[in-house]
Amino acid sequence: MANSKSDITIRLANEDDIQPVLSLLEQELGQNWIYAKHLKAAIADDLLYIADDQGEMAGYVLLRMFKKGGFEKELKGQPYDMPQDLRIADENETIGFIEAVTTSPAHRGKGAATKLISTAETALKQAGATVITALGWKPEKVNIGPILYAAGFQDRAEFDNLWYKETSKEDAADCPGCGTPPCECGAVLFSKSV
Repeated sequence: MANSKSDITIRLANEDDIQPVLSLLEQELGQNWIYAKHLKAAIADDLLYIADDQGEMAGYVLLRMFKKGGFEKELKGQPYDMPQDLRIADENETIGFIEAVTTSPAHRGKGAATKLISTAETALKQAGATVITALGWKPEKVNIGPILYAAGFQDRAEFDNLWYKETSKEDAADCPGCGTPPCECGAVLFSKSV
């Protein structure tokens, strides 16, 4: 167990971390949101980081760099008049994305998420990002907004029912906000220039 914020360190994930990450993800967000193959690809690209508290996983952050048009695809067809900074970054393939960040309940309020977001910024900038984006769930109970605001992110847009279509499928994941599919939660788009 962590005694202080300084006990938590951040490290690159390895294949041994896949099951613990999936377990924490399923505990906090439900099943079938992210699969082992996605985590393996992120590990290969140095885009999955673990918050470690003296050998215990305190959390993780999963990152992605978008190819041209990938950012709009992530918005799942929602209408969005992309501002100039995001249009330019999309054109240049320099949009980084914080796909998921989760901390274990035992480690909340101990600095793990703050350290993970800081590491995410550094890693995505090194990968070529000029803008970092994230989608935060609404309702508030699963939203990472406060941590992103503290790190200098701004909200850029809100979307209604962002995940509705993809969670209308038969094998869709349960939603941590509204329960069984389809998900009717909204989302807030956050971004930060780096």
